[in-house]
Amino acid sequence: MIDIVLVGGPSAEPQLWHIDAATAADSVKVPRLSGYEHFDPTGFDVELDGRHLPVYLWSFRTRAAE
Repeated sequence: MIDIVLVGGPSAEPQLWHIDAATAADSVKVPRLSGYEHFDPTGFDVELDGRHLPVYLWSFRTRAAE
């Protein structure tokens, strides 16, 4: 597992998220309320507490199937 930083979307504040290292190059789907927020890797990183973490930017939202 690695930590990433999620930016944009419904939350104005950046969030830390944990993902499987094998999927780090792919977009990330985060469950939220009755759907999913989708984030794409930016190729940039930020330094947080002495660690360099990859930044993912919000791209769109989908609703969960009923």
